[in-house]
Amino acid sequence: MQPGDDTLNGPAPTPAPRRLRGTRSLRVALVIAVTCAVALLALINQSYQKFIDLNGERIDIQAIRESVDAVNNQLDIAESALRAILLTDEPVYHQRFDRTEGHVRELLAQLTASAAHTPLDAGPLSAFGVDARRRMTELSRVVQLARSGKPEAALFAGTSEAAMELRASGERIMADADALITDKNRDFARFVNYFRLAFLAAVMALLSGFVLYIQQRFRLREADLHERQLLLAQRNELESEVRRRTHALAMLATYLQEAVENERARLARELHDELGALMTAAKLDVARLRSRLAGEPEQVRERLEHLRDSLNQAIALKRRIMEGLYPSALRNLGLVPALEILLREFAQASGLQMQVQLQAVELDPGVELTIYRMVQEALTNIGKYARAGRVSVDMRVEAGRVRVGVCDDGVGFDPQPLAQGTHGLAGMRHRLLSCGGELQLKTRPGAGCELIALIPLTAGAPA
Repeated sequence: MQPGDDTLNGPAPTPAPRRLRGTRSLRVALVIAVTCAVALLALINQSYQKFIDLNGERIDIQAIRESVDAVNNQLDIAESALRAILLTDEPVYHQRFDRTEGHVRELLAQLTASAAHTPLDAGPLSAFGVDARRRMTELSRVVQLARSGKPEAALFAGTSEAAMELRASGERIMADADALITDKNRDFARFVNYFRLAFLAAVMALLSGFVLYIQQRFRLREADLHERQLLLAQRNELESEVRRRTHALAMLATYLQEAVENERARLARELHDELGALMTAAKLDVARLRSRLAGEPEQVRERLEHLRDSLNQAIALKRRIMEGLYPSALRNLGLVPALEILLREFAQASGLQMQVQLQAVELDPGVELTIYRMVQEALTNIGKYARAGRVSVDMRVEAGRVRVGVCDDGVGFDPQPLAQGTHGLAGMRHRLLSCGGELQLKTRPGAGCELIALIPLTAGAPA
């Protein structure tokens, strides 16, 4: 880990501005598409209203034209009935004339009502109505004369010029109606062409907006994909850096652990070799002095006894310190005897019932030291916190691995909220991981605790 390495100082900036630009473009495309859709709907609505108006005007004009034509036809029928009355005077023709007169009056009333809503000139329509009524009145007078027994007067009265004027005014209305219908058809055709162009323009605009939306959507998706790839690359880089630094820290912790163990072993050897030799020499000197000063006063002999006891206590203290630094039994006798001594001393010091089952296994010295330290740490924790009555320790081979278990019937604990200052379990786990093993913890409040270490048989000392 270099001093200038700042890989973990923070993630690289993400391409957020590019994504924001894509989002803004997408919003613009959506606004354009919505605007085109609204404009298209407004155009369709306006076109529909225009079509309704033009079609209504055409229908009104056609209705006026048909009404005029119907009035002329009814007048022709009335004249035909009049001639039949004058020739035969049969009742059927009188009835036909009366019905025709009623139809003419109804048609003229409808024509007058329709004239108020038609774009035709009101003058010719009004003149036609006047002429039609006058012509119908003349025909009615002729019929009345014929019914009164004056056929000569009836023949004379039937030759009025009102029919010619009515025909002329009707033809003028027909011509005006045809011309107006032609104009309306021309306007309608022009409007249809305009509507087609406007509709095509709106559709093109809508399609353009849709295409722009699709493009922006695709670009935004590409930007998201690119951003995800960048984030994934950054995450992989960070994970790689974390793994590298974690490995470096683990190697450093392993090195420090080995350094501590080596230093302990060195101090234990020096205590045994140097201090042990000095203590032994001093004890021999005291023994010589005691034999030579046998006739000396009691006070001198007491001083020598006190000195010998002090030397024995110092030798015992030196032995305990040496065993604490590095167990000599592990180096001289092996793992199983060393564990038996450790467990026997713990039982004597704590007064707990011990159940021990240890299978002899050939292991690397570093692995044996790891197992010994794990059991030692577990016993220390039991003595401090467990408040147990019975402890069981077993070591056996299972499925190519050495299984070491330490179990107590104490108060147990919740393994989740462990305090930050408790490094015992972390130290055990690291020791086992450095040997390729693992540590399992089974506990809960009120149910005791069980520590299980699993180490491969082929495991060696940590590198």
